[in-house]
Amino acid sequence: MDLAFSPKTKKKLSFMMESFTEVSGQNKSEWEEGLAVIQDILQPGSAVNDALTPQQRKGLENVRKILLGTGGEDDGKYHLPSELRKSTNGDSAIDAYLLTQFAGMQHTSAKQKFKSVVNANLFIAGLKNLTGGDVAETTFKQNIMWTYLPPEWEDMDVDARRQVSDMLSQERLADWGFDVFKLDELTNGNALLFIGYGVLSSPYAQHAMQQSLLGEEALKADVSKIKGYKFLEELNISAITMVNFLRAIQKDYVNENPYHNSIHAADVTQSVHSLLQMGGEKFSNGEIQIFSILLAAVIHDVGHPGKNNNFQIHSKSDFALQYNDQSILENLHLSKAFTRVHGNGGNVAVDIFKKMKPKQYSSVRSMVIEAVLHTDMTKHFASVNLLKGLMLSNPTEELFGSDHSWTILHFLLHLADISNPAKPGPMFEAWTDRCLDEFFQQGDEEKKMGLPVSPLCDRESTDRAESQIGFIQYVVMPAFKVMSKCIPKVEEVILPIIEDNLDFWILEAKGGKKKDEEEDPRSFQKLPAKVPATTVEEKPGAEQDENPGTEEDEEEI
Repeated sequence: MDLAFSPKTKKKLSFMMESFTEVSGQNKSEWEEGLAVIQDILQPGSAVNDALTPQQRKGLENVRKILLGTGGEDDGKYHLPSELRKSTNGDSAIDAYLLTQFAGMQHTSAKQKFKSVVNANLFIAGLKNLTGGDVAETTFKQNIMWTYLPPEWEDMDVDARRQVSDMLSQERLADWGFDVFKLDELTNGNALLFIGYGVLSSPYAQHAMQQSLLGEEALKADVSKIKGYKFLEELNISAITMVNFLRAIQKDYVNENPYHNSIHAADVTQSVHSLLQMGGEKFSNGEIQIFSILLAAVIHDVGHPGKNNNFQIHSKSDFALQYNDQSILENLHLSKAFTRVHGNGGNVAVDIFKKMKPKQYSSVRSMVIEAVLHTDMTKHFASVNLLKGLMLSNPTEELFGSDHSWTILHFLLHLADISNPAKPGPMFEAWTDRCLDEFFQQGDEEKKMGLPVSPLCDRESTDRAESQIGFIQYVVMPAFKVMSKCIPKVEEVILPIIEDNLDFWILEAKGGKKKDEEEDPRSFQKLPAKVPATTVEEKPGAEQDENPGTEEDEEEI
């Protein structure tokens, strides 16, 4: 096998290895160390490479290709940073939490097999079968698409409507520092409904809100030139049906949960949208992939019971028995969402898929399933290394719209799901308190049931600052650094925030700041530990998602 490289290729490999080293630093996983050794051995002109037989060289090249292509994901322990690898016996609660939640390893045995990554090429092949000239027929009226507002809009006073319209403008909605707590307050507990409306129904939603506030002035705009996803038109989805769907999914979130509730879903959906607008959209193969990843964000934690997979397994819960201890809650969320649409004969009023072509629906469903399953935190380290492998074997521009596009997009969803420590103050601190509150409730229940208390779930021994320091250093920061090589704005916008927040927690751990006694200068307000759920009263004239109804009923305003 001839491994002679051109000067251009050598320069490219050198650049990629520098980027790889910068991302990994000295704290490499076994996968990274093994790959680095193989790269050194195969370096053209090296004494070791010259001593290899052609068969040996070919064998090593095949191993290198396998590592770059799959990230060697079959065993989570090979992806662990070296410092964590030394702690596979779970010497501390923080190490145990990182091992169990992000590597899928039980700290008693340090072994946990991963499921293989679902092959995204199956879905991409389905998308390529959609001919560019085959445009879905639109059966809804243009005036409904551009003017429809959720009935909940009328529940807000004029000032709140102005603020919500401003927050859901294209510019503000793409802001990484978006304040989802404020939106939830302004919309009377309907953050997910309005985030979903602003994102999935853009640009029609923005036009409808402006028309409501400005009247005829808004109609002077050339709507054909307004930027936005335009999913309603491209995928033939009724504006009314989209809002009905969002309302139904929001209702199915357990808003008594301090953390895994509809506000978290709204935050993740907006964060995915923000990452797409920073440059992530370039990696997609078209609107179906973009729609699928945003839809996955909306539903990714629906029905979460407030107790994690670890609890489900140890308690032998019905969910654990139903899903055989494999990505239990992730499977639950998917089943809950699709059952809401298709269960009991189907619910026309919320069926956003009903007018899609069969191939479109098949692609969307398959991609949403894969994306939500990859929010299982035990896949984290393998997913990070898979992305590193793609970066090493492909220049960034060659990944735009490539066969690897879906892998990158569902990694964006995972990043959004762990992005709380990457948000500006006071949001990062509020999310931390909510998360620990939910963990502690689980720990209390585990104690009552005589179960082992899960890592970071013991309110008597868990330190707030230390829990975040380990989480940021081993999970959040490395993952966002990898993505910054694909999306440069991540390095410019997000990494500095993570660095600042890490400094904040280190200072608190050293006693430099006592909670509730000293204000962080970045904090502009003190957020509540939990925002109470608000029941939305159904409006006359709007379809109710509990009743299937008819297609004619669905189109009525």
